[in-house]
Amino acid sequence: MVVIFFHRIIEPLASRCAKFRFKPLSEEIMSSRILYICKEEELCLDAE
Repeated sequence: MVVIFFHRIIEPLASRCAKFRFKPLSEEIMSSRILYICKEEELCLDAE
């Protein structure tokens, strides 16, 4: 389960879940990953 507001999940359900917090990715990391995926999938992507 992926949620933005964990506190809105009822306790019986929340107690059965593992909780992970992730920091936002930098724009550089995101763009390099998108370019890699496009290359592997042989997709064309504009530089915009």
